[in-house]
Formats: sequence, structure tokens, C-alpha cells
Amino acid sequence: MSIKPPLSCPPNYSILAFRIAECKKAAVVKGITTLASLDLNSLFIPIAEHTEGTLTLKGNSEKILNIEDIAEYGPLYESYSFDADIVNNPNIFDDGTTHVYALYNEDNEFIESFSFTIDVNDPDYEDFPTALKTEYDNSVTIKTLISFDSSTTISTGILNVTAGAKSTKYRHVFTFDTAGVDLDHPGTLITPYTKYPKGRVKYILVFPDYEKVDVSTCGCADSSGDVKSNKKYFQYVNRGEYDSLNDPNTDIELVITEVTPTVNVKWDYTQYPTIDGHIGYHFNVNDLVYFNESGPFRANILNINGENVELDTLCDPNQSGSLFTHAYSPATPRWQNVGDFLFLSGATDIQDSDRCFIETIVLKNPHSFDIPLRYMIGR
Repeated sequence: MSIKPPLSCPPNYSILAFRIAECKKAAVVKGITTLASLDLNSLFIPIAEHTEGTLTLKGNSEKILNIEDIAEYGPLYESYSFDADIVNNPNIFDDGTTHVYALYNEDNEFIESFSFTIDVNDPDYEDFPTALKTEYDNSVTIKTLISFDSSTTISTGILNVTAGAKSTKYRHVFTFDTAGVDLDHPGTLITPYTKYPKGRVKYILVFPDYEKVDVSTCGCADSSGDVKSNKKYFQYVNRGEYDSLNDPNTDIELVITEVTPTVNVKWDYTQYPTIDGHIGYHFNVNDLVYFNESGPFRANILNINGENVELDTLCDPNQSGSLFTHAYSPATPRWQNVGDFLFLSGATDIQDSDRCFIETIVLKNPHSFDIPLRYMIGR
């Protein structure tokens, strides 16, 4: 058995090679001659925190590059809208109608509720926005936690509620006109409590150390004892794609309410005790959904309004009770090959609407031998 001595030979200067040739320059060189170079002097990525380390990517394994300790989560003010559907319920805000609001925390623990009846003869309750403000101002806790916007409610039927603190999750139920229509509405998610629920970072650098591969047992070495060039690679995919394809299921259960050319179904919000059960944290308009209760079925979501979900395809009423599941194509992650060096970078968010940070990656070793890796991550 041959043993590779711990020697480091100089590079072969007779071939073209990519190197960091000079300070802050990337270059293509041949021997002592620089054939092309790229000035990297302007490369500057401001970060708040960083981490670095080493890991061993085991043969035939996959591993998420952990960013939890330094990740940016992008806290937001969570907001919902409630739609009284005034087109089909034109009298829902009339004199004498009663409305109820209830607030729960993220664990579905009751916080406080209030109700009010519209009375055109009482200046504090003469219309919906006025009565809502009166009860809100009289509340003990609700007014310290959330705020309402009812400025256009009478004309549009839309009522908005926003959390008073970022990164705070609530659960709401607004019941319109309990005396007549009795329309319960769990809210339509407009703004989630965070931009990046799994965290994101500013840059990721991964550097495989093929010189530390155990070539005595891998069967991957050439005659000189070096790892063969066609074995010097690993693979990666963004975590979002990886999770979507490997864990597409949710606990959101659908209930068939009516079958029309664009079928309308409901999700039963009363069955899910935590905020993570709200459909808005799992599905969006234009998502492709799948359920298989009485035969495989796929449809696009056209609209989500509270508990009502409008699909673009007729479905079997017997599918009521099945679970909403994301349908993705392709069915497996699209792994990308990486040879000697991987560097991914994002940018800096300024507005709440910005999505400039990058998600972490999942690493895959398609070989039977282990690959030592070094990494640096900045946020």
C-alpha cells in the first residue's frame, strides 16, 4: 500500500489557473505571467456578526449549514384584514347589528374580547367605525397590543388590524352581525410577523479541503495519491427549495362548502390551536395545492379570504377532510455542483419590503468518502 507523504508540491505553473494572485485581485495566470485579472478592491460586505468553523460532510449524506446563532429574521408588524363581504351582505353594518372581536396569543390562549351594537341614536355607537373605536378605547388589554384601521370599512367592508410590536404573533376572530349574518372571520394574513422565519444571512463561504480526504480508503485517488479531479466536488441547494420538496405537508384541513366552476372550500381554523395553523403562514395565492382523499387532485389557489379558499379547479366533495399539501415540480431538489470554492452573497435590507438577505444552504456529498469543509458566514 502506498502512503502519500505530507508534502506540498508547488503549483504546476505550465497550466492556466484561477488564483487570488495579488492583494484584492482575482487572476488567470500562466507561470509568472498574469493573463487576466479582476480588481476586487471594491468588494465590501458590511456585516453585524460572523461565524466560522469546520465540518465533515460524511459520504452519501446531506447537511444543513447551520446559521441559527447569527441569522437575521427580519421582524415585522404582523397584520390581518377582515372582510365583511358587503356585496353579499349589504346590511351587515346597519343599525342594530352586533359585532364581536376576540384576541388570542400565539398559543391560542384567550386575551380579551369586546362586542358592540350599532345604534344610530348613540353618538358613541352611531356607525361601525365609531362603535369599534369606543369599545377599543374601553378595552383593558387589547388597546395596548394591537391597533385597528376602520377608515374605509363602511365603503369596502375591509377592517385591518396590526400588532403593536414587531415579531409578535396573535390570533384573531371577528364576528360580524351576530344577530343576522353571523359571519366569523379568522383574518386574512397581510404581513407576517417576520420576513425570514428560518433566518437568513449576508454571505456564505464554503471551502472544501480535499487535501485532508483519507485517500487510503476512499478509492478516489489517482496514481500520485491526490483526489481525482472528477471527484473534487460536492453539491448544494437552497434550504427553501430543500424544505419545500422534503416537507410539503401541513396540518391545514379543508372542508368542501360548495362546488362551482371555480370551487370554493374552507379551512377549519377552529381545529388548529396555534398561530402556525393559520393558512396564511403556509399558503399564498397562486400556490399549487394537492390533496388525495378520493383520488389525486391538484389546483391553484385563486384567492384566500379568511377561512374561504377559492380554487381554479372543480374538486370532489368527498375530498372534504383531506389536508392541504404543497405540490411542487420537480419532485426532488435541484442540486448544484461545487468544485473548489463556493461564495454566495446577498445585500442589506433598508425597507421592510426588502428581501435582500440570503437563505442558508443544504450541503450534499454524493461520494462514498468524507469531505472536510471550512466555512465562514456573515450576517
